[in-house]
Amino acid sequence: MHHHLTLLLTLLAPSTTHAINTLRFHNHCPHALYFWAVPPDAEEADWKHTIVPPNGGMAHHTIPASAANVSGTSVKIRDLPHYVHAPAGILQAEYNLDLAAGKTWYDLSLVDCNSRVGPDYPMYCPFLQGGIKMYVEGNQGKGSVAEGCMVAECVTGEDCTNTYLVAGSWKDEPSGSCEAGRDVVLEVCSVTRDVERSAWKDGDDEVVEYGV
Repeated sequence: MHHHLTLLLTLLAPSTTHAINTLRFHNHCPHALYFWAVPPDAEEADWKHTIVPPNGGMAHHTIPASAANVSGTSVKIRDLPHYVHAPAGILQAEYNLDLAAGKTWYDLSLVDCNSRVGPDYPMYCPFLQGGIKMYVEGNQGKGSVAEGCMVAECVTGEDCTNTYLVAGSWKDEPSGSCEAGRDVVLEVCSVTRDVERSAWKDGDDEVVEYGV
């Protein structure tokens, strides 16, 4: 379909300094962000989430290099500390660091979201109404797929650029690349903090395992 994450994300303590080639979460929303890093051809337990604190919280993660054309890890993002059976609104971020080519590949996916439903519905997309932005550090503008170092952004589900909204593969699909050695940044509530937290649950909080 498109380039997948090729990394095992290692949580680093938030700080004002960081190494190059990291994925950085910036959470401006009033509630916490939770994510699961799902390796290729594997399953991950419900409780194995990482928390990005609210109100300006950050988390840094190293992006290890990988062999070319190797599937990797997809980061599943929610606003609740448990993963639920499909259907469920899930943001996805995908990355690949190919040092042989000197490139970092990345994309943002909303294929499991419905922007027209509220927080009581399973396909409600967390954080979307507050704005989501994904970019390479130093390139917060409107970079395109063709120009390189693209910016993927959604103000609402109806106003998205360089973002996967449907599954599939096609010419000029929104998979970005940039020279290696720069951080990839994902911001949520980049436009407004006025967002509602998901209210729908799958009956209980049992541990649910899921694959890529």
